[in-house]
Amino acid sequence: LGEALRRAGRFSFDTETNSLNAQSAELIGMSFAWGDNQCAYVPLRHDDGEQVEWHRFISELGPILADQDIKKFGQNLKYDITVFRQNGLAVDGVDGDTLLLDYVLAAHSRRHGLDDLEQRHLGHSMVSYAEVSDGERLKFNEIDIESAATYAAEDALVTHLVEQKL
Repeated sequence: LGEALRRAGRFSFDTETNSLNAQSAELIGMSFAWGDNQCAYVPLRHDDGEQVEWHRFISELGPILADQDIKKFGQNLKYDITVFRQNGLAVDGVDGDTLLLDYVLAAHSRRHGLDDLEQRHLGHSMVSYAEVSDGERLKFNEIDIESAATYAAEDALVTHLVEQKL
């Protein structure tokens, strides 16, 4: 994954956590998209299933996230960057935020969430959190990794596709 991100030179990313409060959220996994159909999910702290060990994630993807020459963008990066800091990670080379871009281009709209952007710009609806979390009853770390990967990778991919439209 690291080599693909380096070669791409620019990619979208999204964090998956166990809390909406970025100050206390634990990083459960991370998704990346670097092409129209190229995306991946890295599970880190789910309750069950095979996952990437934290030190391996830090050693392989940490330098890419911190590299200012490799450009990164996402949706509502204020949250993601705060989560990174709280989990001891650095990010540099931020090159865009679809939430902010949509806000500038559609200031009249009151809705700038990723689901709204996808519907408005791509005419498609993503897998909802309720669909993978038993009606939003489960925290992300409790969701099985296969369902989590589908949901999370789609977030990064949709961010990538919406950013291209904007």
